[in-house]
Amino acid sequence: MFKPIAILLTLLCVLPVPAAAQTPASAAAPQDSAPASTEPTTDVFDLVRQLRHKPPDPMADVWDHRKPMIAVSPVIGSKPSSGALFGVAGNVA
Repeated sequence: MFKPIAILLTLLCVLPVPAAAQTPASAAAPQDSAPASTEPTTDVFDLVRQLRHKPPDPMADVWDHRKPMIAVSPVIGSKPSSGALFGVAGNVA
């Protein structure tokens, strides 16, 4: 009973399966056929501002993507062997 399943799983893992997340550049349509969109993008924060009838964010155009973003959040946890844990976790991107 388990032998056919083992053989099938082995074949699925061993045999290569061609897959592509995107079309290769050579098969894609030429880039000059459609001009680039110059319309501003809308994100969740823009939608919330529209729902609350607030003006657009003046700092949105000034933001520099090369500047590091820092995220800090509290950490709360517990473990039977070591007890409660309180702290801070951070991330820089």
